[in-house]
Amino acid sequence: MTINLIKKVSQSLGEDVESLEKRIKNFELYKGLPLEPSPLYAKYVDAKIAEIDLNTLWDTDKTIEWDLPSKLGQILYNGRLIGKRESTDVKLQTLQEAKDGLNSLNHSFLDPRENRFTALIQALYSSGHILVIPRDTVVKEPIHLVTLVDRSNILRNIIMVGEGAQAKVVQEIYSPNQVEKNTFHAYSNEILLEEGALLQMTTVQAADQSSKIFNTTKTILKKGSNLDFATTYLGGLLHIGRVEHRLVEEGATAKDTHIALLTSNQVLDLTTNLLHQAPKTNGSILTKVALKDSSKALTKGMIRIPLEGKQSNAYLAQHAIMLNAGASGITIPGLEILTNDVKATHASSISQLDEEQIFYLMSKGLSRENAVKMVTLGFFEHALTRLNQSSVREGLRQMLEDKWQGRVAIFKPIEQEDVSFEDVEKRDMFEGHYKYR
Repeated sequence: MTINLIKKVSQSLGEDVESLEKRIKNFELYKGLPLEPSPLYAKYVDAKIAEIDLNTLWDTDKTIEWDLPSKLGQILYNGRLIGKRESTDVKLQTLQEAKDGLNSLNHSFLDPRENRFTALIQALYSSGHILVIPRDTVVKEPIHLVTLVDRSNILRNIIMVGEGAQAKVVQEIYSPNQVEKNTFHAYSNEILLEEGALLQMTTVQAADQSSKIFNTTKTILKKGSNLDFATTYLGGLLHIGRVEHRLVEEGATAKDTHIALLTSNQVLDLTTNLLHQAPKTNGSILTKVALKDSSKALTKGMIRIPLEGKQSNAYLAQHAIMLNAGASGITIPGLEILTNDVKATHASSISQLDEEQIFYLMSKGLSRENAVKMVTLGFFEHALTRLNQSSVREGLRQMLEDKWQGRVAIFKPIEQEDVSFEDVEKRDMFEGHYKYR
């Protein structure tokens, strides 16, 4: 049945025989690969919770109405386009619209042998989008790409930013209806920044808390390009994320920020990697996770600097706070440095609530619940101040507040006057330290 589904998907996208054969090979890889290929991390992973039912992928004729959140963007519902705004500055297409051009474009950065869900995405993606920002184009309005998930689907998303171009993208994932049983959403983000390009991208994952989310992100940064990447994890029963930034040419810079507020029995399994493949590159990753009730988080990260990465600067930090005894957090940062003349730092911490802080706030008239909320939301401030767009920062602050209060969280940009970040950005206490080789 699955092979027939692969054939049906491939035919719907107008693919050739070679593409179909690749899909079938990738599906065989999916069936044979372990959930976590690294023996260092495998003992912390529960494979049972990641089990999915591929029969839930069958198509449906159900439709939905949804208003676009901005002047530029598109909305996909169960793999179908239901809303779109046009702009002469960019080229935005669904994969169905790009049928003829998809076979000839070689912008897949994913290696299906890396992990089983990367293989699954390459085998069964049926929709997604291709966003192209032409050379020297500056797009001032944020581009909103919204995916609505209430049944299983697999998407492949491609973003290409041309030489000297600049863009802001907000990727949003919601569940507009009650989620059907065994629903999962698997998607890739494949991002290419040409020389001197600038991309600010924020992903907001606020799907229904009974769904399972699987995400693979790969970015390639060329000479002098700059990526400001951020992800907020609010929804989903399980979110498995694999993120890798490849700095392949001199002067490339990647800044990556992850924020997670987990409640009930939510589980986050996140891997973030920086690969400095060229000299004088700069990368930083910061992950902040707050765990409430019986939620669990496993955050893993690696800085890799091979022989070609001389005079590079890299920073990786993973911090978690457990708000009650039932929560569980594990952080595993790492360094792999094969050259001299580099700076590389990694930091990790797992803490519980500081009862002295709670007592102090309660002495000022706050209830214990409000005191815990203030400490928790304050825990995220260092990560939020890394985001350059003030409207995005304020929108995410409101979503974290909504999640804490048990309300449905939907991203709404909140305009606020921009300030100079060189004056207000806080640095991690370990960021100024480094290992030198």
